[in-house]
Amino acid sequence: MTERKKYADLNNLENIALLSILKSHPELKAHIHEYFTSFFVFPQVWGNTAGGFSEPGCFAGSAMTTQITTVVEINWTGNAYYAVFFDESPAYIVSDAPKRFLEDLKRKRLLSKYEAMKCY
Repeated sequence: MTERKKYADLNNLENIALLSILKSHPELKAHIHEYFTSFFVFPQVWGNTAGGFSEPGCFAGSAMTTQITTVVEINWTGNAYYAVFFDESPAYIVSDAPKRFLEDLKRKRLLSKYEAMKCY
């Protein structure tokens, strides 16, 4: 029998996302209780064992790897911020989300951390 992937603690991921956003946008501290959160959780299959953290030239095993992708969407003072996690590890935050990110999220196929830095 194969082992099922466990889903992350969403409260914990929300707290990590909030702290990361506040670090980048300290002006939001004045509106600390004026946000709402949505979650998107889905599996993604990657071509190597580094999963969503794969970079060109990095050494990773060649086995197909499934990671649970969790996106914490925080709408704060009219702005949307998206914190992306692969399994329970923070990968990146997208603010002012471009159309491509929103399309990729809808398709449940987000880019790796390395690729996201170039495209989102």
